[in-house]
Amino acid sequence: MKIGVLTHLRSEDNYGQILQALALQKYLISKGHYAYLLQYYSDNNKSNKYLFFIKRCIREIIGLVSQSRHEAYAKVQFYQKLNKENSIKNKARRFLEFKAENLNLSKVYTSYHELQKDAPEADAYIVGSDQVWNPSLLNPNTAAWYLKFGKTTTKRISYAASIGRVISKREENTFVDYLHSLDAISLREKNAWEYCLNLGFDKSKLVVDPTVLSPFSIYESFIDKNAKPQTPYIFLYYLNVQNKEELAWEQLDSFISKQKLSLKSVSSSGYYPAQSLIPGNEDELLTIPEWLTAIYHSQYVVTTSFHGMVFAILMHKPFVIIPLTNQYKSGNGRIESLLLNIGLEDRLLSEKNNMDDIFAKEIDWDEVDYKLSEMRLASEKFLEQALQ
Repeated sequence: MKIGVLTHLRSEDNYGQILQALALQKYLISKGHYAYLLQYYSDNNKSNKYLFFIKRCIREIIGLVSQSRHEAYAKVQFYQKLNKENSIKNKARRFLEFKAENLNLSKVYTSYHELQKDAPEADAYIVGSDQVWNPSLLNPNTAAWYLKFGKTTTKRISYAASIGRVISKREENTFVDYLHSLDAISLREKNAWEYCLNLGFDKSKLVVDPTVLSPFSIYESFIDKNAKPQTPYIFLYYLNVQNKEELAWEQLDSFISKQKLSLKSVSSSGYYPAQSLIPGNEDELLTIPEWLTAIYHSQYVVTTSFHGMVFAILMHKPFVIIPLTNQYKSGNGRIESLLLNIGLEDRLLSEKNNMDDIFAKEIDWDEVDYKLSEMRLASEKFLEQALQ
């Protein structure tokens, strides 16, 4: 079958976003299909790209009633400047080259209207993974993320779709209408899956992220196993935080000192532009192969990221998850869902534990691998049946 996959691809610094797209493409190809990625960038111009971050800043500022207008304006200016700087620095990460070399890509579509007018040929469309159902349902371009384009004979499937937020009552009727356009529905997070069940979509399934679905062997060609570090290090990968306190820096710094480790850190843009938050330490601008290699050679991993956690698990690295504590803490759901399914919910830092205690607990990787294999089989079965 010819399969078009619609997912987020525009990031120039979010490693998980590109790797999950690569993983689903490679999985489908391994099953004998021709798979390609749809380049749908409905706000893919510079002004709107900056506006994306500014809107988030303004929403945050509105909640800070004690903040003066001058301070609020300064914060917006800071994030706008940071985002512009990142667009230049991110060239060192070489995401565009990686995508060009490793992904089968459609032409670029900049609006839902363009997709409707000239939909790419496919026997099936798949939307997912990543937070493809996060965009506001009040935006007409959002209909594309529910595959409302193309021939009526084309199968429409969601694979490991993530919502990443609460659907408002105002949006719910539209959400239900959009879901009815899909032939098969699967979700990545338990809470999103249960929400769809409650809406009457009782055939929807809970599946694993594509980075887990595909065998680890697909990543090995990108990892430099001979790049031995001069000193043992802890790998810190973070996004969606604004300061070192949200990274539990005191605990992390103490652990690094006790274990006589060095620190290798990388930040990505999420709800905020990427920025170095650790005093005296500049985050590295790694390519995707370098990022995978950095996890592979690390002694420990600390992350706020779902995909940072996934690759720590796949590479059997002792890890700690620092949950988000700001207004975007609903994003912790996808992390908690996977941890619960594989019996590692105690890797989540909380007021009831500390980093030292978490790292002191050994992980039964055989048990983890067994649970992942069971989840993987169920996910493979879903895709096989959906594509029949």
